[in-house]
Amino acid sequence: MVRERLSIRIVVSRLEKLRRIAKQKEKTMTQLVEDWIDKLKEEKPSSEGRGFKPSFPVNFFEFKDCGM
Repeated sequence: MVRERLSIRIVVSRLEKLRRIAKQKEKTMTQLVEDWIDKLKEEKPSSEGRGFKPSFPVNFFEFKDCGM
């Protein structure tokens, strides 16, 4: 499996926490991050348009008189 490098910026306290937990669980920080990523659930893309799904109902006809 090809591996890529990931560089992120986090506050020092979170980095220290990640190091402590990795040590407690006898895992690398990479393993913890990969485990977390694997647990993430992907949202299904919307069947309407480009996958954008507003959190509120949108009716195009409400905007027709607004110059849009």
